[in-house]
Amino acid sequence: MEADARAIAAERVAALAPRFPDLGLPEFDRTLPAMARAIEQEVRRRWLTLAAVCEATLDRGGWHRLEPRLQAVLLVGATQLLFFDEEPDHAVVDSAVGWASRRIRRGAGGLANAVLRKIADARVERLAPGDAKAADFEASRRLVPRRDGSAITLAIDVFAEEPIERLAAQTSHGRELLLHWTNAHGYAAARSFAAHGLVTPPTIVGGEAEELAGEMFTPHRQPGFAVFCGEPSSLAEILAARPSLRVQDPASAIPVASTASLRPDRILDLCAGRGTKTRQLAALHPDATIFAVEPAPARRADLEAMAATRPNIKVIDHADLPSLAGLIDLAVLDVPCSNTAVLPRRPEAKYRFSRRRLEGLIETQRSIAAAAAPLLAESAAVLYATCSLEPAENERQSSFIASQLGMRSVVRRLVTPQGRPGGPPAEYADGGFHDLLQR
Repeated sequence: MEADARAIAAERVAALAPRFPDLGLPEFDRTLPAMARAIEQEVRRRWLTLAAVCEATLDRGGWHRLEPRLQAVLLVGATQLLFFDEEPDHAVVDSAVGWASRRIRRGAGGLANAVLRKIADARVERLAPGDAKAADFEASRRLVPRRDGSAITLAIDVFAEEPIERLAAQTSHGRELLLHWTNAHGYAAARSFAAHGLVTPPTIVGGEAEELAGEMFTPHRQPGFAVFCGEPSSLAEILAARPSLRVQDPASAIPVASTASLRPDRILDLCAGRGTKTRQLAALHPDATIFAVEPAPARRADLEAMAATRPNIKVIDHADLPSLAGLIDLAVLDVPCSNTAVLPRRPEAKYRFSRRRLEGLIETQRSIAAAAAPLLAESAAVLYATCSLEPAENERQSSFIASQLGMRSVVRRLVTPQGRPGGPPAEYADGGFHDLLQR
């Protein structure tokens, strides 16, 4: 069964390899073995780290000259050797060699065998969580940091001497993203954001305190939230039995909470997604009618299912927006963004960040604000929100939108991500930005 799981993971990663760095969101398949899903997820999270380790073992270098399927089987094998402690080395190597020989060619099996055995032999020791060297991993070119706060010491210099390039490979973040963070926030903050990106995010649930009681929940440091620590299969049942609960990170809840002093009659959630913030708006403003828009079919289906039990939420089509001209008291613009404040939950965004993509997102954000403008009542407010750390999407963008709408900033806040590898789940939180604008 484990051999089958490794082969399945290799096939799935082989489909991703030609697309890197545009990995896209993972396709969740309940029929997959849990081990195959775990391997694929770890490869996605640590793609650049794994590629650097593999390249260091190639006799003639040239990771990028390897065909994608060969890259894939090496990534899958290296993932298990570095991050899955209970997997026997011989089983990992034998599975990779067999898959490469069957699915690529016989010579590919020999290369896979050589590379993976070198990686296995290069491991010197595992530094425990809390070890000072593990925490200061970027001080060494031989340390591979892990999500639990531990680190693997290698016998060879794997990572680059230049600090930004080394940090990029050790934490598997795009170099352009780290340079952008360093320029915008300073190197110390960039290093902190990159370390945060290694963490496996917990499932956090928000709601009333009495609903968050029980052995399946651990209180979060943010009041009104708790970490779910039960079996994933039981979460849907719990949410159905306790309708006030919602899966939501505290940082995601802060923007809507900033509208508590408003008394809107009609609210427009123009980028509603699956409706997490829509639900929060409905609870915070029970006397308001909330119009929610979501064009993506899968997300809209979830939005409609949620709205079916909440009479003050109406899911509408984008084509219906003109009928709301001049009627909206509060427009919520939770716009598409670079996702750089939520990278543990969206690891694929670590690789695709670029100035060109950022400029495209900025134009999209401005077009969304422009679409909302004719719908606003005379005394309306606008809540602009992102899950980004980038000033161009945040402070500079909200200032531009405020100037276009003739509004001023009332409540503006950037929340930086919290939580480090090995830290308690109750201290984890995403980052984000919001600005409440009013005339």
